[in-house]
Amino acid sequence: MSPSLAQQARPRDQQHDVSVALNHALLTASGGGLHVKLGDQAILTVPEDELFLPSPGADALLRAASRPVPDDYAGIVIDQSAIDWFAILQVVARGHVDADEMTSWTANDLIASVRDDVERDNVQRMARGEPAMEVRRWIQPPTYDAARHQLLWCLLIVPQEARRDAGGEIVYNAVTFGRTGYVRLALATTVDQLPREQDIPGVVLNHIEYLPGQGFGDFQSGKDAMDSAGLAGVFGIERIRKADFKTRVHAFAAPLVVPGGITLIVAMVGGLTVLLYRWRHVRRPMRRG
Repeated sequence: MSPSLAQQARPRDQQHDVSVALNHALLTASGGGLHVKLGDQAILTVPEDELFLPSPGADALLRAASRPVPDDYAGIVIDQSAIDWFAILQVVARGHVDADEMTSWTANDLIASVRDDVERDNVQRMARGEPAMEVRRWIQPPTYDAARHQLLWCLLIVPQEARRDAGGEIVYNAVTFGRTGYVRLALATTVDQLPREQDIPGVVLNHIEYLPGQGFGDFQSGKDAMDSAGLAGVFGIERIRKADFKTRVHAFAAPLVVPGGITLIVAMVGGLTVLLYRWRHVRRPMRRG
């Protein structure tokens, strides 16, 4: 089951607390077709079959479900049954982010940069007695729509001791950029559940419209403030760097380390062996009798 707010695997007492918090949050919910203002930047038209739960009601719901309450967030988007999935909607207004810089970076650059941060944070995690984490692979490589100024991505980050073919909980991120910041949708799901939910972030983004004068193209250089964290801040890291050779090799090999990957590696090695044999055979000089 996906990591929904009403997850059945929770202890009975916590299920009760989540149900009570959810009922209170639903009293202030906006349903499909209704308009929700997202700060002074944009408006969300709630998609059909979905609900928007504004804070502070959503705060109590997140705490009851043992979920962190993020900064700059406007509320939660859920499906009407409130059991299949949930997504946190953040409105970040720390200044303009030049999202078009995405064209300067590759998926390898970005995953290497995220690994830097995760490995650095592992020191503190282990000091707290928590397991060290590892960035395994892209579930959804970064995809940037330059016309709509929208960015989508999803990474698999798991404990280091997890099996190489491990799945588990993931966060699918979707961001739409404006003049003075951006709006992010973070969908909590699992690797197994994602195929049934991967269209949700894009649908929600397409229901967000920036107010007049607040769109990405309305940015005025030299007049409007820039977000000091820049594009790295969108990914939640300190900086973005170019990937080294080791990262590029890891990116090539990572898709092979999944169920069936060993078979694929063996097939590749076998194929290369045959090619090498043929190459040597063709180039071998003929012996004269």
